Amino acid sequence: MKIALLLGLFLVSCAQGENVKNRPPNIVMILADDMGSNDVSYRGSDQFTTSNIDALGYNGVILDRHYTQAICTPSRAALLTGKNPSRLGLQGSPISAGEDRHLPRNVETLPSLLKNLGYDTHLVGKWHLGAARREDTPTRRGFDSHYGYWNGYVGYYTYEVNASKADIPQVLRGFDLRQGFTDAWEDRGTYATDLFTRKTLEVIEKQDKNVPMFLMVAHLGVHTGDDEAVEVKDEKSMNETFGYIEDMERRRYVDALKHLDDSVGSIVEKLQEQDMLNNTIVVFMSDNGAPVNGMFHNGGSNYPLRGQKSSLHEGGVRNAAVVYSPLLETKNYVYTHPVHITDWLPTLYGIAGNSYIERVLMNLHDEINSKTTHQIISLDKLNYQFIISGGDVTALKNLDGVDQWQNLSGNRPNRRKTFLVNIDEAVPYWAVIGFEGRYKLMNGTRGDLDIYGREPEVPSTLVYDVSSVLDSAANKGIQKSTPGRTGLTPTTIETLRKTASSLRRNKKCQDVDRRTKNEMCSSLCLFDLFEDPCETESLINDPTKKSIVETLMVDLEKFRKEMIPQTNCIVDVASDPAKYNGTWCTWKDDELCVKTPLKMS
Repeated sequence: MKIALLLGLFLVSCAQGENVKNRPPNIVMILADDMGSNDVSYRGSDQFTTSNIDALGYNGVILDRHYTQAICTPSRAALLTGKNPSRLGLQGSPISAGEDRHLPRNVETLPSLLKNLGYDTHLVGKWHLGAARREDTPTRRGFDSHYGYWNGYVGYYTYEVNASKADIPQVLRGFDLRQGFTDAWEDRGTYATDLFTRKTLEVIEKQDKNVPMFLMVAHLGVHTGDDEAVEVKDEKSMNETFGYIEDMERRRYVDALKHLDDSVGSIVEKLQEQDMLNNTIVVFMSDNGAPVNGMFHNGGSNYPLRGQKSSLHEGGVRNAAVVYSPLLETKNYVYTHPVHITDWLPTLYGIAGNSYIERVLMNLHDEINSKTTHQIISLDKLNYQFIISGGDVTALKNLDGVDQWQNLSGNRPNRRKTFLVNIDEAVPYWAVIGFEGRYKLMNGTRGDLDIYGREPEVPSTLVYDVSSVLDSAANKGIQKSTPGRTGLTPTTIETLRKTASSLRRNKKCQDVDRRTKNEMCSSLCLFDLFEDPCETESLINDPTKKSIVETLMVDLEKFRKEMIPQTNCIVDVASDPAKYNGTWCTWKDDELCVKTPLKMS
């Protein structure tokens, strides 16, 4: 039987509204921007409690070693393509407003692939993968809808941003908030986290329950805003709630993170209210570590890890992430094996595709119940990638990510032998991790960005608020969606938290003498991440590690050969928002932009 007939029968049965099992799961991904790895309280900080994020992890899986890229654009490119940014020409600095640079158009994205499986696809919030032309923006790269901003960050109230390159003669500044291609001036003045949460809830409410949904919520929080600081929603409330935090930058950051955590709870709660949570995968992550020093420093913390945003040390790339779904085979545990941001495309597409094929098979079983047919179908099932990609397997070839669902779902060790942290032909600064996540070989330094941060001060009277986790909107929504399931208990929470915060008890991480040396990797460094996760001691001169270094260098050369030169370019003064009614527009499609009205003389 031909593939076309298989698909035809499937589509007919769906059109008739048959109630089939194994419906493809809804997928909801929530991204924080520039959140520190120490700033989710399940990792041990008692300064404040991220009740909803913690509840997601405790009810599902906490990813202890989730690796991202070190900065914004590369992370989002890796997430949506399953490829290392160095294979996309996006391994350099983030895309600036007014820069004609974009995700390569010949590369499939996760939303475009899911659309082939019948998903509705939506993005709320940040894009940051190109906006010089309409064809480079979200609704032309796989998303059915987009409400949010195209550039790297905006003001929490103004939704304005400046071109951030130093190679232009004047400051280019404009408004960047839109529904699709329509500027959303009417929403100016609304606090960004609240606004993006409201728009997300509207998407969920409007979603046809018979159609699977992919929803990506890319928050502005907790990135700095328009005035180069994390902006506050209500200063009086912030001071009343977090007045015990003396560092004002940290206080503002924690307050913004509280609103972000509340957003997570509202989204989970809405999914439950809409009877969708029982067939949904929810992933929460940060795109990179917090910028403690330098540009866009926001008051975040990556303690006790070394490094920060833009650094290839663990504090820049080993970031907080959790996944919850009733579809998980095993729940309530900490996954200690490496998961890379490129893994999400094959992982989520894989489970969606398997569900798709199960539906094909089930409908065909009802239509044609014959031994011969099932023999043919079984062969096709083994090659489901061919079916779900419409006969074109190229979209799923040459990925750097691997399908981790069986590993995450069943707490099984993965076979990821080597993965690239980053490589950049413009600067001698790269890192690769191998030997199933044990050894990191890196070269070069980013100076102060590679040093250790201090732990935020915590009053002795503060303790972890277990009751707030149990009473959180996320936990209540999960319990309501799974009646009869044994819920979280204080003992379970404390046990999981102790495991998730094990870095704090690592002797080398806590050795003050080691942490104050701040020896830079001016040349090659080798770290044993199992024994020394805080990268306090390089083993590069250990003769017993020579073969490890040689192996990792061979792996690095493979990544280097695949690298495409980065496409960074200067800011185009033709993009000036002053020409386009004060907004950042797709200036390379000038004829489609709203022009500034001519002044009457």
